[in-house]
Amino acid sequence: MSKYLIKAKTVVNTVKSLLKDFDIREFARKVLKSIFHFFGYCVIIPLSYIIPKANYVVLISRFGDFDGNLKYLHLYLAGLKEEKLDLVFLTDKKEVFNTLKEKEIKVWFYPSFATMFRLLRTRLIIVDGNEWVKQLKYFFLYFSKKVQVWHGTGLKTIGLLKPAVKALNKFKILFLKENTFYDLVALSSDYQVEMRSGAFRYGRLLVNGLPRNDIFFNPDLVKCNNLNCDHNLLDEALNYKKNGCKVVAYAPTWRKYNYSFDHLALEDFNNFAGQNNLIVVIKLHPKHKCFLDFSGYRHIFEYDQYSDIYPLLTYTDLLITDYSSIYLDFLLTKRPIVFYPYDGEEYLGEERELLLDYEQVTPGPVCYSQKDLEQQIYSFLVEGYDAFDADREALRKQFFKYQDGNSSQRLWQAIKSYNLAP
Repeated sequence: MSKYLIKAKTVVNTVKSLLKDFDIREFARKVLKSIFHFFGYCVIIPLSYIIPKANYVVLISRFGDFDGNLKYLHLYLAGLKEEKLDLVFLTDKKEVFNTLKEKEIKVWFYPSFATMFRLLRTRLIIVDGNEWVKQLKYFFLYFSKKVQVWHGTGLKTIGLLKPAVKALNKFKILFLKENTFYDLVALSSDYQVEMRSGAFRYGRLLVNGLPRNDIFFNPDLVKCNNLNCDHNLLDEALNYKKNGCKVVAYAPTWRKYNYSFDHLALEDFNNFAGQNNLIVVIKLHPKHKCFLDFSGYRHIFEYDQYSDIYPLLTYTDLLITDYSSIYLDFLLTKRPIVFYPYDGEEYLGEERELLLDYEQVTPGPVCYSQKDLEQQIYSFLVEGYDAFDADREALRKQFFKYQDGNSSQRLWQAIKSYNLAP
C-alpha cells in the first residue's frame, strides 16, 4: 500500500511542478498560432492561387509607417503616373491610414475583409523587412511577386544569418518569416552581396543604392517632403544654420531592455553646445521606450522619433551614433561621424551579433565617455580637424556601388525588366 502511495505522491508532485511552470497565455498563443497557420496553408494559400491578380503594386513597410526606402520609392513611382501602375501603401496604423488618405494617397488598412480580398489579387509587393508577413499577410500574398529592398546596409546579422535562426533545425526554419522567398533582393554593393545575401532566399539579386538616400543628391526631395516629417524642428534647425550654428544629430540604435536615457549628462551637453555655437538634435529609434524632456535646454532638441530622419540628415554637420546603419547612409554626405557605443560589451554580448569587426568599419573616433565625445565634436566642428576623410571615402566605396540620386529609378527599371511589375 505504501508503495502505491509513494507513486501517487510522485505523480502529484510532478503534476504540480508542471503546472507551476505552465504559462496559460503562452500556451493559448501557440494554439492560436497553430490554428491560424493551418487555416493559412489549407484555405488562404489555395485561394491566393485561384484568384486572378490585378495590377496592384503594394508597398509594405516594417512597422506600417510611411518612411524609409518605401516612402522615397513611393514618391518616385507616384511621380511617374504610369497608367498600368496601381500603386498602394499598406498600413496597420489608423493614424497613418488617415493621414495618407487626407493627402489623397491610395492606402489600404489592414486587417479588414476588403483589404484581405485585395491582397489575394495583388500582383507585386515591395517590402523593406521581414515583419510584413505577420497577421496572415504571408498567406494572402503567397503567390504575389515579392521584392525585398531591406531597411539599410548594416553591421548586424539579419534574416537567415542571425545566430538564433542558424541554430534551428531545417524543419523549423521552413516556417520562419526569415525563410520567405523573394523574386528580387536589392543590396547596395558587391561587398554587401558577399556579406549579406545569405540572409535571404531569392531568385535574383540587384546591386543598387537605397531609395531613401536619393534625398542627399536631390534638394527637391527635401522641399516636397510634406509627409511624416518633424517640420517644426526642421525649420528651427535650418534657421540656426542660417545664423552660423552647426547641427549635430544623435541617432542611437534601439536597445531591447533600455527604457532610460542616462548615458548623457544633458545639462552638461547643453552647456557644451551653447559654448561652441552648436545645436544637438536627438532622434530616438521608433521602438525606443523612454520619455525625454528638453524644455529646459536651449541647445538640445528632440526630433519626433516616429518621423523620417533623412530630411534632417541633409542639414546635419556631424552625426553621432553607435551601431545603427544610419551612419553608412550618412557617409554619402561626406561629413564627419563620431561613434558612441557607450554599452558595447552589454549590447553585443546580450542583444545582437555583428557581421563585421566594429573597429574596422567605424570611420571616425569611437568614444566611451561624454568627455571624449565632446572633445571629438569640438575637434571636427570648431577646430576643423578631420583625420578620417580617407577612411570614410574607402568605406563609402565599399558599401555603395552607386553614389547618386537614381536608386528608385534603377530599382523600378529592374523590376520591370524582370517582368515583376504589371
